[in-house]
Amino acid sequence: MPQGMDEMSKQKRLWMGKPDPYARLREIERLDLDEDYVEIAHLFFADFSSAMFSTGAAEFMFTFAAPKISRVLYASGEIEKRLDKRIVDTGLFTAINFMHGFEGKGKEAADRVREMHSRYRIAGDEFVATACDEIVVALRSAELFGWRPVTDKEREAVRLFFSARALAYGSPTKLPDSLAGVYEFMETYIANECRYEKRNHILTAKLLDWYGTKVARPLRPILRAMLLAPQDPRILSACGVKRPSALMRKIGMALLKRRAGKGPVPDSDSDALAEFARTVYPDGYTIEDLGTKPPSRTVPTPRQNALV
Repeated sequence: MPQGMDEMSKQKRLWMGKPDPYARLREIERLDLDEDYVEIAHLFFADFSSAMFSTGAAEFMFTFAAPKISRVLYASGEIEKRLDKRIVDTGLFTAINFMHGFEGKGKEAADRVREMHSRYRIAGDEFVATACDEIVVALRSAELFGWRPVTDKEREAVRLFFSARALAYGSPTKLPDSLAGVYEFMETYIANECRYEKRNHILTAKLLDWYGTKVARPLRPILRAMLLAPQDPRILSACGVKRPSALMRKIGMALLKRRAGKGPVPDSDSDALAEFARTVYPDGYTIEDLGTKPPSRTVPTPRQNALV
């Protein structure tokens, strides 16, 4: 490529509209933690998006590993029958809350999730455990694979966001009020609640098979290593999944680091969630379209993108 064209290409890489890879971090540093934790958490996930490759699988598998949660998921049929929709909807609910917080459309999304949760008997510890797992998995992925160090302000903003979201989604119990408390809760929960049941493996196999359809067959062992290598061996055992060999774990971890370590994703990169959502909702969607519905529920029309 001629030098002039190469320079033009570099100039097109913008972060928050600026030719500065640290633009999101600078904005995070400017924002007030107590008032702006939702925006800080959103910027954190944007800045470390390339480090989050394996987090979706890890978060799903944690819920499969705990029989109290996996029984609800198995009974819903969502994983076995509508996995594409389940994955898209999970991402869209979170994206709506990142964009709107927990007021307006953010509250509408949270109320929709709360209504779904009300159909099942979900104990407070299960709400807390799911939210704590999301905190731990996200921070661990950023720390292991991210292109820069994670700041204490970002860690606390992530905790505050998922704590607020858990309450908005129907949790009767608050999350621990410190990251140390989050990690301690998770250790206790995994030790006491995560154990193998057949349905755990059925759900996990469906999830891993789904990921396998996204790549060519020869690449599936590599993809599997990338998804499983960072995970807690206790979670894998409870899901009935064999831990990758030491060699495959090393390869998986190295590929995750290589994928995420080159720098933050620029503004111009495509929105993977939006692209995936179009395959599930080609005519657009409203918040009412997201999630599970009782048999009598009707779907409102016309549809539009609920993120707007």
